[in-house]
Amino acid sequence: MTIKIVGKFKTLKSMVKLAGVAGKWRRGENHYQFRANTGAVLNWWKSTGTVTFQGPEEPKAHLKAAFLKHPLKIGP
Repeated sequence: MTIKIVGKFKTLKSMVKLAGVAGKWRRGENHYQFRANTGAVLNWWKSTGTVTFQGPEEPKAHLKAAFLKHPLKIGP
């Protein structure tokens, strides 16, 4: 399942904050990246709206589940 968040970075940042996972944001050349203190990583490409998750399996699954619970999620 491809996760898409169409819109502004501010919306994505709010969704991650409401997920309750601590970490820090980085801005790359073509995307934004959230690195959780647990080792999980969320990447978002504004041009396509695509969201991906990386990192150790358990922290990655936790971040993804917490992120997807939020009602601001839009897209397929």
